[in-house]
Amino acid sequence: MTSAAEVTWENTIKDYFTAKDVACMTPRGVLLDSYDYVSNQQHAQAIYIKVKSGAMPIGEPAWTADKVQTFFDWVKAGAPKGNASATS
Repeated sequence: MTSAAEVTWENTIKDYFTAKDVACMTPRGVLLDSYDYVSNQQHAQAIYIKVKSGAMPIGEPAWTADKVQTFFDWVKAGAPKGNASATS
């Protein structure tokens, strides 16, 4: 598992949002596949509230407490982007 200090958009957070999540939320103006959108503090806070309450993801199992905490910690750490993997 990646430690909190190493969590970035590229190595962890972007994979929290499935293709189904993206397809469901994009028409609503929620761009879960966009680092710029998700890392925006206002958007990140809204996402955090929804995943913590279990209101997101829609039609899928709720995030685990660890996953919710990792997202929170990532936001609190300034939402580091990291580097895209050469294999992604």
